[in-house]
Amino acid sequence: MTSFEAGLPRSYIKKESSDGKYPSYQFVRSIFDQMMQTAVHMLQNAPKTRMTQVVVLLTSNGKEYSAIIEDVLSEDKIAERALIKEMRKDNDTELRYVMAVWKTSSGVDMPSYDFRKMLCRMNPENKNAAIFMNEIANYTVVSLGATMANLDFLNEEDDTF
Repeated sequence: MTSFEAGLPRSYIKKESSDGKYPSYQFVRSIFDQMMQTAVHMLQNAPKTRMTQVVVLLTSNGKEYSAIIEDVLSEDKIAERALIKEMRKDNDTELRYVMAVWKTSSGVDMPSYDFRKMLCRMNPENKNAAIFMNEIANYTVVSLGATMANLDFLNEEDDTF
């Protein structure tokens, strides 16, 4: 158990999922609320377009990183690359939680596939990070790796940075 996990409510501690492939997590309201507060604050300054999303990342060191992604479908990934560059500069690349919030609906969703792939390439352990997501009437948490079709790209050379 890391020092970060020791300071979290017991419900955060990883458990094996039913298939044993990825850890599963229980929803932790205090962490969700903290990250949502950051997202809501950033959304106030974000352009209101259909594809604008705010991403908030919480690392194993307990630091939050966030970015406004003006066009999730854009291929240039400028905001995403800048966020990863900052995390690498701080030598703080292991994620615990990921949250993405849409500007138009304030719905909680996962970041784009390309950004999730970038996060896993930044640190392969990030496949075990928990992503907050909407359910029908509530929120849930799933591992980042479980949202990927496969993780074969982790064995490929990374030329994205």
